[in-house]
Amino acid sequence: MSQPGWYPDPEGEDSRFRFWDGTQWSEITTTDPATQPPPTTPGSPKSGKNPVILVVIIVAILALVIAGLVGAFLVSKRNSVAPGLSSSTPTISAWDEQRNSPTPSLPAKESPAPSQTPSQTSSASALPETLLICPAGDPFTRRNHPENDGWLYGGKIAMRRVDGWKSKEASLYWAYDLASQTFDYTPIWRNAATVSAIRIQENFETPEQAAVNSASCKIHTTSYRRVTGVERVFSKSIQVDGRPAHWVRTKVKVSAPELIPGIEGDVVDVAVVDTGDAKEFSMFLASSTIGDEKTLGTVEELIKGLRVVS
Repeated sequence: MSQPGWYPDPEGEDSRFRFWDGTQWSEITTTDPATQPPPTTPGSPKSGKNPVILVVIIVAILALVIAGLVGAFLVSKRNSVAPGLSSSTPTISAWDEQRNSPTPSLPAKESPAPSQTPSQTSSASALPETLLICPAGDPFTRRNHPENDGWLYGGKIAMRRVDGWKSKEASLYWAYDLASQTFDYTPIWRNAATVSAIRIQENFETPEQAAVNSASCKIHTTSYRRVTGVERVFSKSIQVDGRPAHWVRTKVKVSAPELIPGIEGDVVDVAVVDTGDAKEFSMFLASSTIGDEKTLGTVEELIKGLRVVS
């Protein structure tokens, strides 16, 4: 009985016929095989399901599911957008936070080489020459220094305390061993004079480079908002208590009349001293309000009177 056809149903009545598909009995029966055409597609097997067919069906379904998941992943990958450089998250970069441009061009250096005589820059909007990310320091961990002797110590330098100024913390996050005095020009506009240490590292490898970049860290990161112009007043080599140093003066102009009416901005002075330490420089940094000649004179006297200490 190898040929497909109608045969007496082995499990039924004598008058009933079941179709044999050539390999197995189907579910199709008839009582009149002469008038019943043979089925074009074999029916399901009488005695249970064929496990091979079930496996094939399951594999096909799994293949379709996997193909759908892979296709969805590829579409999502293709349509996703990589984060841009102008992220809304603030950075420490001295340029990105104020300029909203990831690749600012550096201004041409128009001032002559540093000398003992300050030279005025020709542009009120000149920017510091160096593009850098300011390093992180530990300004508020203090070392052992003398107290109540009329001097303020930071790193390996000391400045005279200013009568009438408060001993109050300032924020120079790239510095170490920071000490400061502050003066309230108005209830919401404060000037300060500080002494500290700064690490010798990339972008802070010489007193001049460290002074220029410390001014940039001070001006373009957390200390000032709404900066409208930056002017390099002078940059010159000096001596501090017989040690080589570099002094940079910069004007920073701001615009916030609703908060600080009548305030044009600050003069920022940075003097970095090579004390002979192989790992760090010492730094004096001060701010005085533009137009406040008395405070500016005090800052200049503090720089001239700096001492190098062990």
